[in-house]
Amino acid sequence: MLRTTDAKIAPGERPALWFSKEQHWEPTAQKAWEHPDGKIERLGMMGTFERAQGLGRIGVDPEQVELCNFKTFVATSGIPASNVREMKRVGRLQGANPINWLGSFAPVPLEKWAAVEIYTGTRWEPLENWNA
Repeated sequence: MLRTTDAKIAPGERPALWFSKEQHWEPTAQKAWEHPDGKIERLGMMGTFERAQGLGRIGVDPEQVELCNFKTFVATSGIPASNVREMKRVGRLQGANPINWLGSFAPVPLEKWAAVEIYTGTRWEPLENWNA
């Protein structure tokens, strides 16, 4: 089950799950790496793949899971306006488009997952096709 989280959210904000309409890679999923000199590097997709030793993703069918677009999420989540501005600013810096962001306020059980995929380094493959 995918569960909503209240990690790093403002008081009064509704816990949520995040999804993206991006079919290949959601830029905000990238990780950052701190070098010994303190410099922070955004890793992008391939850097995240290499540093994390793999990438995985779960797809859901929007007919089976109640998703809201970013505008509706902002209007119904209780997220402070300053946080919205910062999310959009940082997301765009990373190459993301908030129009592709979707949220859910409910857990998503396994039976509502449409796909589980692993990135091979060149393409996404269904988990059942993947050999470690």
